[in-house]
Amino acid sequence: MSHPLEMRPPFALGFVAGYCLVFAACSRANDQSLIVDVPEAIASAEALAVVRLSLEPSDIGTLAYTFALGKSERTGIYFYDTPELSLFDRGILLQARQRAVGADEISVTIRSLTSTRPGKHFENLIDFACGDDVTQDARTPWCGLSDRAHSSALGAVLRGDASSEALFSKDQKSFVARYAEDVPWDALEVIGPIDSNVWSVDVPDFEQSLALEQWTLPNGAALLEISARTTRGNADVTLEELRTFLRERGIEPRAHEGQRRGAISHLAENE
Repeated sequence: MSHPLEMRPPFALGFVAGYCLVFAACSRANDQSLIVDVPEAIASAEALAVVRLSLEPSDIGTLAYTFALGKSERTGIYFYDTPELSLFDRGILLQARQRAVGADEISVTIRSLTSTRPGKHFENLIDFACGDDVTQDARTPWCGLSDRAHSSALGAVLRGDASSEALFSKDQKSFVARYAEDVPWDALEVIGPIDSNVWSVDVPDFEQSLALEQWTLPNGAALLEISARTTRGNADVTLEELRTFLRERGIEPRAHEGQRRGAISHLAENE
């Protein structure tokens, strides 16, 4: 919840911390995960890391009181994949975030990265970013490229007047093709929307700013996540501090793996 998890959500700082749930959606690398090049900066202790914890949806009341939550940023999240989520399962996330005001955000992300770098062309783009997602279950490196789109572009795709491929820029498709040449751009299905509410929170008792994101599916099921942006070298400390901070307030983090895929899979099966 992509990012709760946009909380302008970062990518260049655009789509990093603000779209927590989205990026935390993939679990540990499996046999189908991509092995791709990663910028050397990811290996640096000062590289970006986003610590994410899944919470029980029922904790939203406690969090609203603890953080004195105000108005959220509400967006609609759409994924683009095959009905079997074959791209998602390989660590390829294609996503659109629809806003009521301002440009929509279109992003592509490659997860479960190893090795050196994707190429200077991409690294020099202002909306290209890399980092680590850190949960209780795993630490997953990723790189991604975001773009802005006029609301009419996404609207045309949702109405069926344009193909999903039309949403993604030439650079985005080239970036994905570097690691997966078999993406069926002209046959991608629209999966969604997921209703997302994001709150950015500054807490005197916690060093980093926090982001809280809640996903709500059409059937009423909800997912809730809290995240903090930090550095790779400080991620483990931040993870433990965030767990302690929540537990002192009666909130117990839950297992992270599988929840996001389950939510997206439910949408895909009921489109």
